[in-house]
Amino acid sequence: MVFHIIEVVDMQANGSRVVGSFENEVGAVNFLFDELRNITENVESSRKVEIDVQTVNGSYYLDFKPFGAYNIYRNVQNVVAKIYATNISKYSILINAHFDSVPTSPGGSDDGIMCVVMLEVIRKLCQWNGELRYNLIFLFNGAEESPLQAAHGFITQHKWAKTVKVVINLEAAGSGSKEILFQSGPGHSWLLNYYSKVPHPYGQVAGEEIFQSNIIPSDTDFRIFRDYGKTVGFDIAFFKNGYKYHTNFDDVESIPLTSYQHVGDNVLELVKKIANAPEVEHINASFGKAVYFDVFGLFMVWYEEYRGTIINLVVIILSCLVAYKSFLDFKLGRSWKSKIYLIVTSLVLLLSWVFTVIGIIGISTLIDALNYSMSWYGSPFLIFGLYVVPTVMLSSIPLIGWNHFNRKLHFSTRVQSQLQYSVVRLIWTVLLLIATCLNIRSAYVVMIPVLCNTVGSVFIHLTKLHHSTNGWKVAYMLFNAFPSMMIMYQSVIILSLFIPITGRIGNDKNPEMILGIISMSLTIIFSSFYMHFLTMMKKPFWLIYFFLVIFLLHFLIIVTPLGFPYSENPTSPAPQRFMIYHTKRTFNNEKGRMKQDAGYFLINLDRHSPGSVIPYVNQFGKRIPITDDCKNFLVCGLPLFSPRMLAVMESSTWIPAEEPIIKENIFLHLNSKTMLKPNVVTCNFTAIGPDHFNVYFSPKTNIRLVRISLDAVIPENVPIWNGRPLYFVNFVWGLSKSPLEFSVDLEVPEDWNTTIMDIAISGKYVHNKKHQHTLQFQAFLSDFPKWTNIVPTIANFESWEI
Repeated sequence: MVFHIIEVVDMQANGSRVVGSFENEVGAVNFLFDELRNITENVESSRKVEIDVQTVNGSYYLDFKPFGAYNIYRNVQNVVAKIYATNISKYSILINAHFDSVPTSPGGSDDGIMCVVMLEVIRKLCQWNGELRYNLIFLFNGAEESPLQAAHGFITQHKWAKTVKVVINLEAAGSGSKEILFQSGPGHSWLLNYYSKVPHPYGQVAGEEIFQSNIIPSDTDFRIFRDYGKTVGFDIAFFKNGYKYHTNFDDVESIPLTSYQHVGDNVLELVKKIANAPEVEHINASFGKAVYFDVFGLFMVWYEEYRGTIINLVVIILSCLVAYKSFLDFKLGRSWKSKIYLIVTSLVLLLSWVFTVIGIIGISTLIDALNYSMSWYGSPFLIFGLYVVPTVMLSSIPLIGWNHFNRKLHFSTRVQSQLQYSVVRLIWTVLLLIATCLNIRSAYVVMIPVLCNTVGSVFIHLTKLHHSTNGWKVAYMLFNAFPSMMIMYQSVIILSLFIPITGRIGNDKNPEMILGIISMSLTIIFSSFYMHFLTMMKKPFWLIYFFLVIFLLHFLIIVTPLGFPYSENPTSPAPQRFMIYHTKRTFNNEKGRMKQDAGYFLINLDRHSPGSVIPYVNQFGKRIPITDDCKNFLVCGLPLFSPRMLAVMESSTWIPAEEPIIKENIFLHLNSKTMLKPNVVTCNFTAIGPDHFNVYFSPKTNIRLVRISLDAVIPENVPIWNGRPLYFVNFVWGLSKSPLEFSVDLEVPEDWNTTIMDIAISGKYVHNKKHQHTLQFQAFLSDFPKWTNIVPTIANFESWEI
């Protein structure tokens, strides 16, 4: 495929495309519509193509973890193109990407590149005379970051939505490199049969299970199509270089041309294959889940989950039988001393892992306590010396001690070494059995080394190499080379994903502990299959001393400027993220206004926030704690955009300042407050504000929410504020201004005669071209060092008791 790169350049030319902005609602929509119209002017004669622009309103409860919110949208837009099947079909394949972006980010990778890919795929298909068994619908959705709203509007309301059976969702959480398949299904293992045949398959079911565990603080439109459209399909995204994700570094220049080619080739081929897949017509049938993983990006292995269970059980049985045969070959069944040796060796190896876990937790805790955490954020190589080397060192010490104690055993170190690798394999075999019983599909990470090690052992014993001095070592290394390379390959993928994420998980989490445990786990899987070679070393403690020196050198690095986590390098940035709201606050009770102030609200996005910038920004000397505000005012009196922010509220920063310039005020009007039933009060509200605003409300003690007009869902798992349930409403309007009207029913005690709820509204003025910053705010922002990435926003907050 040859891409028209100028398309993505044109789309990001005017900067970020935030929902409600001219750039998103007019510029991007007109650009996409004109491009699609130009493409369809040269359509192949047998093709029928239709273009549509949808403007849509809707509401639903978005059940994010740990807490959800009511998600309301008005006048958001979708640009949709439909390529009809060769013959009339009632089924369609949906290909989706979003053209909006977050504030200050040009959105080159998230998700501009995917929009360009879709345009080029449409161009190719319009000129292709091949068979299309099903319709192809290309959705350029205009409100994903707000979040996931335009996708909901399409799948629940568009005239073509009910025909959609399979979705190919194209996303980004990084910039460039190769795109990865990180979700498929749900169920429907047949999908992997088609994806595995694309030119460059790349994906791991381990990534799918990690993502669906909610460890990663984000989600995609795939969730909306799955939950509200009952579709199946693929979730595909760029993830490397996540430092640029949602920053001003996410521009077109950051994306290698090879990334366009890689994803373009894959998507075009996948679309063609799924567009003719007979399974689409039987989408309601039960197919089961799949186990899948690529091998160094060269090809993909996949099989149904039940086959994976069978494979795992066969490997488990074979591993046990081969170990038993190995023990017999070494004549261990005749001596109780030999049996004791095997039992104690197993316990020593398990103890070594426990010892390692304690050690790594201690190292990560110490580094964090000394305030040197995240040194690897900008220099990932430091993970090797801080956690990989100590893992090998700590797990070696118990085994070296046990070997030293058994130097005078009646069998040689050669035999001891071979017995130890059999014991290690048996331990991993037990863990494989546990993972299989728990239906963990990513158990293949353990299954592959256990299988290769078992086959290698069979070869060694069949060829009698276990009696040789060096022959068995060579065979062992050869049979374990592939699983070792696979573990290293998967480790690079996992670390490439998680390291940048630590820059946006909040300062309440210890990233040192997270990366330490991840690195330790991956290292143990790799190193444990080679630990037995220590038994044959004459002076193994010299190796421990060597590892200790490497660790100490790396530890010294992190306490010097070389261990500073952040970088301003435009080609490979590692910025510290800050979201700063210049906020006006007004607090009212039942008697009227009780307090008004203004200031800068900084959300702490990583472990070093805000301490890392205090020496640079003089205004931090004026910061005050918000503990009292959190006790007295709803959501601490701060303009939160998500319930996820509650975890870092009390440790966030508030700096008193002059009022921001607000050209578009917020209004929350109580239209009526009536007794619907003897113990149910109905409150009807109208809220008006900028194109992004939130409403929060919390019933008083002993009062319960029984209905809200925005959705039928009354969530049970909600955040608790001062011992009371707290509800979030997220409202966005796109093309034109719209009010939010809603009502709530509250169940009250019969003798209730006072206020029944706290309620607040906060408006976010996210378009920097439209909303002016004060000179004081501009000076405050200019003090931040160049290695920071700032999203500055104006906000307005007002609360009431009613």
